[in-house]
Amino acid sequence: MSNSEAARTAALNGAVEGGRWVWITGLTSAAGQKLNGKVGQVLNTTPNEDGRLQVKIDGDTSSGKLIKEANITDVPRNELVKTCRLSARGEDSVLEHKVLLFPKDHSMFTNCNPTGDSPVMALCGLPLAVKQVNPYKDLSDFGATDNQRATYLMIDPITGFAHTSGRLKLVLSWFTVQMDWI
Repeated sequence: MSNSEAARTAALNGAVEGGRWVWITGLTSAAGQKLNGKVGQVLNTTPNEDGRLQVKIDGDTSSGKLIKEANITDVPRNELVKTCRLSARGEDSVLEHKVLLFPKDHSMFTNCNPTGDSPVMALCGLPLAVKQVNPYKDLSDFGATDNQRATYLMIDPITGFAHTSGRLKLVLSWFTVQMDWI
C-alpha cells in the first residue's frame, strides 16, 4: 500500500489526535476516586520516573494529571465515535477535514442536545452535533476565524441566516458527529 493510500485509509477510519483514549480506574484517594470512570487522553508515551503518565481528563481545564499505568484502561475501538473536524480559514488544513475518534462517553456527546445542533440537518432528518474546539494555531489575522462550512450547518431554515448567537461562536474550528452514531 502506498503512503497516500495508507493516509486515505487512516483518514476514512479515523485517527486519535494527541494521544490514546483511556478510562481512569482503581484510584483510592478521596481526590482520585472522583476521577474513577472518567475518560482521558494520555499525553506522553513514556512514564515518568514514578511510573506515571500525564493524562488530560475530559472536562478538566488543567494540563493533565499524573496517573499510574495500572490505573488506566484503553478505550476499545468499538467505543470510539468518528467525528469530523471542520477547520477555520486561518488553519493550514482549511480545505481538508479530519476524521478523528472520541470515546462515546466524552462530554462532547454526553452534554449535548440529543436532537443535534444543526437546524438544517435536523430538517433533513439527520441530527448533527456541532461543537466548537480549540484551533491548531493562532487565528488573530483578519478573517482567520471564519468557518463557512460550520456556518452553513447552523443556518436557520426559516430565516436563511445563521443564528446571531451561533454566528458569534461559529469561529475557530468545529467537530461534527451524527447523533445516531453515539
